[in-house]
Amino acid sequence: MQSLPSRIAAVLLPSLLACGWVAWMARPLSDGGESDHLVRSLERSLTRRDPQLVVVGNSTIHSDLELRQLSRWQGGEASVKLELPGTTAPTWYLLLRDRVYGAGHQPGWIVVAGPPSSLLEPRLWTPAQLSRTLAVATRLDHETEARLYGERPHERLLSRIAARRGATRRAVVHGIRDLAAGLLFAPYGAGSVIERGSEIAAASYSARLRDVGGEPAAGAVVGRAGQRSGAALSPEASFVPDLVSLARAQGSEILFVALPLLQPPDAELEAATDALGAWLEAESVPFVDLHRLPLSPQEFSDEIHLNEDGRRRLMSELMAALTEARPVRSVPLEVVADLLAGEVSFAGPPPAIHHAPPRWGRTAALVAVQGGAYLPLAPMLAVSTRHGCTPIQILHDGVPQAIFPGRQGPMFPLPEVSDRGGDWVVALRPDRRCDWWAHSGEPWQRVLTRGAEGYRRAPSAEARAALEAGRWIYPADEARFSVEDAAGAELLELSGFALRGEGIGLELICDGAVAASWRLEPERLDGGLVRLELEPLPPGPVVLRIQGEGGGFVYLVRLQLLHSVPGPPGP
Repeated sequence: MQSLPSRIAAVLLPSLLACGWVAWMARPLSDGGESDHLVRSLERSLTRRDPQLVVVGNSTIHSDLELRQLSRWQGGEASVKLELPGTTAPTWYLLLRDRVYGAGHQPGWIVVAGPPSSLLEPRLWTPAQLSRTLAVATRLDHETEARLYGERPHERLLSRIAARRGATRRAVVHGIRDLAAGLLFAPYGAGSVIERGSEIAAASYSARLRDVGGEPAAGAVVGRAGQRSGAALSPEASFVPDLVSLARAQGSEILFVALPLLQPPDAELEAATDALGAWLEAESVPFVDLHRLPLSPQEFSDEIHLNEDGRRRLMSELMAALTEARPVRSVPLEVVADLLAGEVSFAGPPPAIHHAPPRWGRTAALVAVQGGAYLPLAPMLAVSTRHGCTPIQILHDGVPQAIFPGRQGPMFPLPEVSDRGGDWVVALRPDRRCDWWAHSGEPWQRVLTRGAEGYRRAPSAEARAALEAGRWIYPADEARFSVEDAAGAELLELSGFALRGEGIGLELICDGAVAASWRLEPERLDGGLVRLELEPLPPGPVVLRIQGEGGGFVYLVRLQLLHSVPGPPGP
């Protein structure tokens, strides 16, 4: 028979342990800083570069926004996309406060993007949101915690328990996963086995997100606000004012972008979104509202994420809005001289081909172009150039998509070519030093190997005209674009692509003297529009010299000298 002290201990000890566990689960979330592989991945992205442009949001920014185009909007500055699937504005505020500014980063621009309900959401609702918020926050004061989880004591208590439960589960499950990944897949290197396993797991997760277009849980991304009356939402009650105040206090500009959903929001949420636009306008904060953009269901991959066609259309609208909001000049511009239409000469012997594809023709099938020879292809193909000096360009429905380096080897897959339909053109432009088309005797069927059977047809006249509108500048070539007169020109405007190389050198010569010179990074001329300011040019002949540095190809589709037109200022 047990003694009385033993009986008391048998009753009290489990009770004390249970009470201690409940007290730990319900304690204030003031410590933050819980481990999360996504947060560690974001921190590594910030550490690798000092970003001047930071884009924050949920998985919709992964599927809907193209970071390179936003970077070009800011002149090619270093940029990073901080994506936390399933989160809303409260989490983004803490992410910027603690992981961006708190880590010493000072970006010039912050872009906050998401569906309207994600921007306006004043608090957290789901366990996933609680866990992610706890992961990004290094500190949570009582006031912020009350806003995130609710003013009522029982709401805060239940939220704390849910967050602790998720954090504990994540620590155990992710710990086992990271250990297994580290032991089985991680290469030997610095750091513990668990840390190296975490990097492998994070890379695998990111690859999976790229495959599926984002995290598919629509409710987690849209938030509870999208499922309840929008009348309860207001800009003043949301974290939008906090985001604006935080950015301004740190000397950053901030831009808000409302992204579309497959199902439009109800009338109350529409009214709340209009109120958000009015509040931001009153605060002189730029706001691009794209949630009403008329997109078809075929342009969505699911209820919240756009596919490639939808993203292209949205980015076109976004970049147009940003260009109008931040013009290079505040007055209208007029073309003084079109350098591509003027006289063009090249240093050294003339290369095999200088004219090449810019925009796309209206062909019924995919077309490959080399000189005057055309070969239609199926929607999926792979190209074998066998020479690394053969650039390959992809265009779709008249719009340049990308250029790729040729690869030695049996096959070269072109990732931009897919089964999404439309008119495709693939153009191969061999360097004159690799002009093996003339002497190799290798038939086209051996060069462009997959999917060519049964698709032979000649391109349209529009396709031929579009494919001859641009200019290639090959490695070691110096192109000289000349016009008789460009008096008064104040801007040099160019658009195109750069392939490989270390930079693009430009030199503007007036009457034999250098008037201006620039050096562009290759990434800056990646399909975007570049405008370079210069002093008004005097009357007389003008020569622009362009050369790809470090063995790079340059492909130009626009090259113009502009000047301002007297009149009332533009927007």
